[in-house]
Amino acid sequence: MELVMKTKSFRDAEREQTSILAPLERAALRGLARHMPGWVNSDHLSVLGLVGMLGAGACYAASKQNPLMLHLVNLFIFLNWFGDSLDAGNQLVFSSLCARHIQALPMENGPH
Repeated sequence: MELVMKTKSFRDAEREQTSILAPLERAALRGLARHMPGWVNSDHLSVLGLVGMLGAGACYAASKQNPLMLHLVNLFIFLNWFGDSLDAGNQLVFSSLCARHIQALPMENGPH
């Protein structure tokens, strides 16, 4: 007996930001992405997000012995937000800059 699975084509998930602070977060992310040094890429930001999540988990575990570790959880959650959110924001700014530069390029074989 062979099991056949029907699969649908992949569809990117849409990000919905509906909180009260969403417009402020969006503006902050765009500003941070514009001022990000050129040597920082998506991989760096993903690693920062991962380190933030692992650090938060480690601090939660350590808070059993020392409740003050819960203060460090906030720092690591911020690092996770910064890495993950700015990764997406950086891609958004980069793609819009690329689109502007591509439109500004002269078309060699295009309409004259």
